[in-house]
Amino acid sequence: MLASRTGWGELLERLAGDPEAEVRHAVARNEASPVDVLRILAADGDAVTRNIVAKNANAPVDVLESLVDGWQEGRWVGVLDSVAANGSCTPEILARLAERDEFELALAVAQNGRTPPEALARLAVHSEIDVRRAVARNGATGPETLVDLGGDGDRYVRWAVAEHQDAPTPALARLLNDPDESIRLEASAHPNAPAHDDSAADAPHRRLVTAE
Repeated sequence: MLASRTGWGELLERLAGDPEAEVRHAVARNEASPVDVLRILAADGDAVTRNIVAKNANAPVDVLESLVDGWQEGRWVGVLDSVAANGSCTPEILARLAERDEFELALAVAQNGRTPPEALARLAVHSEIDVRRAVARNGATGPETLVDLGGDGDRYVRWAVAEHQDAPTPALARLLNDPDESIRLEASAHPNAPAHDDSAADAPHRRLVTAE
């Protein structure tokens, strides 16, 4: 489709007002669309168009902010999730989105490497296991949060902590006593693992937080 391939600003601006939603979708998807065009489409009456704008890698911060500020229950399905997954999303926007509890949104925020550590700490106690797993895998997760996740009731959360490149020594020390042998081995092989003797892996296991 021409609208999705062309880089001609004037033509894209004209197509942004096309009555056919599919044409506007193509313009919103086009990473060559000028910022002013994306601003227009961010206020489009069609929810799918707004969602596509939210996914556009070149959407500027003010457009992403306008999508968050204009969010309405039932009319903007998926838009916040798409904003959270956008690589251009700022830590400030992600921190705002982390305050919401919806699963898909929380997962997208937890997976974004630009999410600030404080927001990830909040998501580390989310009721959904997949969200906690994403926090444990996120390179921006802080050391204290990783220590806490090292006691999570889900083995894959704990495994993610053991594999985390920045796993702190206290977290790994905890995992050396994990009930799961594979996690103990993973933790023991980590560069930040504390010095320990072979009996550490067989030490009494600490009580783990029960997964919900």
